Amino acid sequence: NSVPIAILFITATGTYTPTAGATVAVVYVKGSGGGGGGGQSSAVGGGGGGGEGEMRIYRYATPAEQTVTINAGGAGGNGAGGSGGGTTTFGALVTANGGGGGDYSVSRFAAGGVGGSGGSGGTSIRGAPGGSGQGATDVTNGGPGGGNGGGVGSDTTGNAGAANSGGGGSGAGGAGTTGGAGGTGYCLIYEF
Repeated sequence: NSVPIAILFITATGTYTPTAGATVAVVYVKGSGGGGGGGQSSAVGGGGGGGEGEMRIYRYATPAEQTVTINAGGAGGNGAGGSGGGTTTFGALVTANGGGGGDYSVSRFAAGGVGGSGGSGGTSIRGAPGGSGQGATDVTNGGPGGGNGGGVGSDTTGNAGAANSGGGGSGAGGAGTTGGAGGTGYCLIYEF
């Protein structure tokens, strides 16, 4: 049957229970985004990287529950680089890694965080990298967060990645400003 009997969008850690009658599931997990780097004086932060996606076709030998774990997005840095985003897992079967945190630099150029990669259990789709932040004496712009739902670059406090997008947080610009937090990941399941 080419029409799914159920489509599940899971946005928080919990237990997946197969729908009665389902024999196949297409599972897509998205890692959480990295946090953006912080700003300080004429220094800027790079945007956090987007989380990795990982897809697998899962055929039930015997339908079984699986624990879905969605870890938090990376925290934005303040006068420091952002933290990396957390993994999203579907039991022990599929893992997608989070994006890297955006850099912080006093040399007026800060690299964006790397996109998530290196997951397991399926076909990997590398996360998009965060954008670079650029600063000058009178203008500072933090880099945008990587991936769909990534935070928009900012000349003040960074913008967070959208919830349940796996997008990176944007870098910050200006003294004492904090980069945006990375968006949390998710698990999308099509059951047949």
